[in-house]
Amino acid sequence: MENSWGINYNNIIEQCIVAVIVAVILGILSKLLKYQLKNRIVIFIRRIQLCLFPTKFNIAISINCEDKSESEKYYKEINKQFAIIVRDYGLSKYLVLKDISKVKTFYSTEIAEKFVKNKDLDLLIWGDASMDGLKENDIDITKFKLYFTYNLPRDKRDKENQIGKLINFDINSHLATKNYLQILKKDSSKDVEIITNNLFDITLYIVGISSRLFGRIEISKDIFEVLYNKTKEDGKEFKLAVFANLVDCYKLIIFNAITNKIRNDFIKAQECCEKILVLNPNNYFGLVNLAYIKYKLGYTDKAKDIVDQ
Repeated sequence: MENSWGINYNNIIEQCIVAVIVAVILGILSKLLKYQLKNRIVIFIRRIQLCLFPTKFNIAISINCEDKSESEKYYKEINKQFAIIVRDYGLSKYLVLKDISKVKTFYSTEIAEKFVKNKDLDLLIWGDASMDGLKENDIDITKFKLYFTYNLPRDKRDKENQIGKLINFDINSHLATKNYLQILKKDSSKDVEIITNNLFDITLYIVGISSRLFGRIEISKDIFEVLYNKTKEDGKEFKLAVFANLVDCYKLIIFNAITNKIRNDFIKAQECCEKILVLNPNNYFGLVNLAYIKYKLGYTDKAKDIVDQ
């Protein structure tokens, strides 16, 4: 519609509407940023990315060693054996090991945390290795002082980070059971193997927990299955923690199947129920849900047998 001066009011109205919509959108975005929801959005995008794409977990090791020292030789051997263990346990599809020892030296937790975020790492193992005249019963000894900085999701609504503190407490309490981090020169090959295995177990535990928090239940299950089979003969405390996390993964897969009601999910859930019953034949949760899933898959007689059991 135009007036005598050739002004098109319809165009003006349309432009005003577009301007208002843009202003509203910008206002909403500014509010989101103002209330520090950026991190929550990043976490949400990260979870979607992990669910849709085969993202690997990036692990970096950075241990500060003196050049040409015995400790540097030990560190290189630990790094080499760690990569071999990842390969031998078939976890190369999940874990990527990056050696950044010549790139960065860390002097504080804050610096390590910033590096993890900037480089999109999931776990950074860092610290120092030193001989410095250390001896035990007149035998040269190399001691490693290591730290583990990992990337876990955090909800800004949890202002005191209570969830993060609980997770950190859980992880750190079990790191204490894997704290053999020294090498006696006369038993160097044996000690390197012990340290490497301890680092590997700690890494799997952290990756297993973080992958579950990011929504990768299947990966978390696979990780804890490897760790459970590997640590069957380990100390009771660490083994029980691994067992509890593994069962939690099975339960989450079962819950998802019951909620989604998709046949392929029911088949996966059936396997998880059976695995729970292998670990504990009288587990009520496993029996009840196996009966229900058998029924949903059309195995009515088998479901009835389980109920009768």
